[in-house]
Amino acid sequence: MKRLLYALPLLAFALALPRAAAAERIERVFPAGEDVTIEFRNLHGQVTLQSWTRPQVQVIALRRSQAVETHIEQGENRIHVHTHLLQSSAPAGERAVDYEIWAPPSARLHLYQETGTLRVESFFRDVTVETVAATVYLRNVNGHTSVKTLNGSVTAERCTGRLDAASISGTLRFLDTDTERLVANTTSGDIYYQGDFQRGGSYDFINHEGLIELLLPATASFELDARSVQGEVVNELPLRPRSHGRVPQGSVMKSLLGTVHTGAALVRATSFSGTIRLRKQ
Repeated sequence: MKRLLYALPLLAFALALPRAAAAERIERVFPAGEDVTIEFRNLHGQVTLQSWTRPQVQVIALRRSQAVETHIEQGENRIHVHTHLLQSSAPAGERAVDYEIWAPPSARLHLYQETGTLRVESFFRDVTVETVAATVYLRNVNGHTSVKTLNGSVTAERCTGRLDAASISGTLRFLDTDTERLVANTTSGDIYYQGDFQRGGSYDFINHEGLIELLLPATASFELDARSVQGEVVNELPLRPRSHGRVPQGSVMKSLLGTVHTGAALVRATSFSGTIRLRKQ
């Protein structure tokens, strides 16, 4: 009897828990050609977009509460995936919808997410990403990719083509990329680049404060224009400075212009008060 009396309050508490604890699974599959475009808008959650070989788009959504609703529909050669807020007072946890989306590698992606995590992998056409504070991961994305975020960080790994990444306060990381054109711009975040530069490529790294660090192989070949107005430029590479600035390797300066090896690529690094550092791998 005592056990029953103890169990009754626990049962009442369990029944009183919000229904958001049990996620609702929503799944849709649409036929899709090579030129399909996916338009995606979400408030908060964990989101993954990956390519596959099927001529289809599959969307799996996990809705956490009744405070939001999901609209998944197909238009003419377009798939629309939108999350709509029904209760403006709902906290972030109740606004969450997690998504897994599979699409042909030739799909064009237009993605917007406020907060959470957004992962995109193995697409070779245009990808456009906008976030407020979501963390963005790109891997094997090979078309023209544009990422804009206010406070989120961006990591791009093994990407090719053209890549533009901009953030106000987030960190930008580029790992083993083979892009022909890269523009990385953040106001107060750090910028990290690890890997080589493509012959004939153009690379711009810009921030107002924070660190710009380029970790490069011994074979890297590029023309360098590095400037920090109130910060410093630190170089560990065998650079031949231009005539106005004959500065020995490893020294610290405000600006550095010169050639590494044959100058096969063009690299510009600009900061107002941050440190620009060139290191050997």
